[in-house]
Amino acid sequence: MATNLSTKTLELRNAEAFANSFSSEISYIFIGDSTPYLNDANSPPQIVQTPEVLSDVLNSMVALKKVTAGEVKLSVPRVDWTSDTKYMQFDNLAVTEQLIEGDASINTKPFYVMAPSTRNVYKCLSNGSGSISTVEPTGDYSTSNGVVDNTGSDGYVWKYMYNIRDSDQFVNSTFIPVPTRNYTDFTPSSDTVYGSYSIRNDTVVEGELTTIVVTHPGSGYRDFTNVRTFAFETTNTNTSDGKNRTIQVTGAFLSEVGLTIDQVASANMTVSGGASLFSDDTFIESVDTVRNKITLTKPVLANSDGSVSNTISLTTRIFVDGVTTASEPAEASAILGSSGAIQRANVTQFGSNYADKINVKVFGTATSNIANLRAVIPPFFGHGFDIGKDLFANSVVAVSKFGEIDSTEGGLVPSDFSFRQIGLIRNPYKYGVNTISSSSNTADGANTVVRQTTKVFVSSGVSYDDQEFVFQGDSSTDYTAGGFVHRIESATLLEVTQIQGELEVGKVLVGSNSGASRVITQIIDPEFEPKSADLLFVDNRNPITRTDGQAESVRLTIRF
Repeated sequence: MATNLSTKTLELRNAEAFANSFSSEISYIFIGDSTPYLNDANSPPQIVQTPEVLSDVLNSMVALKKVTAGEVKLSVPRVDWTSDTKYMQFDNLAVTEQLIEGDASINTKPFYVMAPSTRNVYKCLSNGSGSISTVEPTGDYSTSNGVVDNTGSDGYVWKYMYNIRDSDQFVNSTFIPVPTRNYTDFTPSSDTVYGSYSIRNDTVVEGELTTIVVTHPGSGYRDFTNVRTFAFETTNTNTSDGKNRTIQVTGAFLSEVGLTIDQVASANMTVSGGASLFSDDTFIESVDTVRNKITLTKPVLANSDGSVSNTISLTTRIFVDGVTTASEPAEASAILGSSGAIQRANVTQFGSNYADKINVKVFGTATSNIANLRAVIPPFFGHGFDIGKDLFANSVVAVSKFGEIDSTEGGLVPSDFSFRQIGLIRNPYKYGVNTISSSSNTADGANTVVRQTTKVFVSSGVSYDDQEFVFQGDSSTDYTAGGFVHRIESATLLEVTQIQGELEVGKVLVGSNSGASRVITQIIDPEFEPKSADLLFVDNRNPITRTDGQAESVRLTIRF
């Protein structure tokens, strides 16, 4: 068992720092590797990291496009809400991997969703004790503190996190973007637009209590809604304030249910009744087992004639014992199952501003097998304060389009070839310049679109073949310089990639397949020095063929 841990928060902060670095670092997305896979296979091979493999990737780049800060976003895997699905609920004691991946053993999906009809993103605060979700969450920040309460339908409670606007290009079938708040100016405000998101600060509530978990259901709990009592009045001359707090349960009722008074009533249970007999939060103070009387914590509010229409209710009470500065504390009710076990606890009034030490107590008729419950503790500043941290975001998505000006980006990106590799580089060196490219317009400045093939002009003669190996030297295994024909641009012009050694003007260039043997008359070097950049990410893909009039949105997902 591991004794150390690199946390998801470290992954998040690294991802955030990486995304933010695009504001200051020169970075490019590239397309490359036009050479077919071995045996003409379309399935991309696995990449094994060795210095030579990384060098070959850099040497196979065909074209690059600069990535700006606006083309990079923090992201999480996309989880669409679907009906008849069970979702994990947030729990401060849950295993993080199960929250973000779901639990296949109980057929449960991750704890957050994007609602397809609105593109609102929600965090599941309660799944109704493992219920199936059947009602798509539709509320937003305008609901109570952004909490969407579906306990009256499928039992779920959702927290509105943010909305992704339709204009956002980062949503695809596998990932959705995640906003980052301005923590230096966290003032509750109206609807706030962060780029392509809609979020609202005043939905973030510290110490929010929305969920109570039953850790042990116990048994022997009973609820009664038809307890018959003898007639009682609001006054009692035997009390110091002259108000009545005592009610006597009839023996006929006890005989009917076959129970004794202490099996029906217990201290601190909730007392309620029709005709405004009691005020809210009236509980049992004590039980007289000899005379079948119960004493209440508050005086009765109306007279009762003891008729059927004036029965009272005695129910199991869940008490949230915690320190809060809110005007109204959290309240919950118990749902009983077979054998008087507590099946679940419904939070009927959400709480706020609780300290992180909360005890949940149960008062009822159980005498031995007592139930245990606990409150789910929210993140320190509240759900939705740090959305990336809430959703355990650890991925960055970068998107760039090749073919925005035209399909060839002004002649820099050819349109008649297939590429099999995409990736990300940083800090390339201009060809023939011994400094890293900068964002300035000087000689070492970094252009937005870059051609990375070598243009080789040759004398007339036999044609070369596409993708064949060409070389200068005695043979294809004994050569001083060589590379692969990326594209035949004209009868006397080749584009060559993956060059090894240094091709020389005035010497013969031989085709290993075609047998062509023609003299190089001119060489135009690529924009950047091959192999000079920092290779940050590479992804082998199935071949993607560029055609005239076509544009490709190249999307990289980098996980930390």
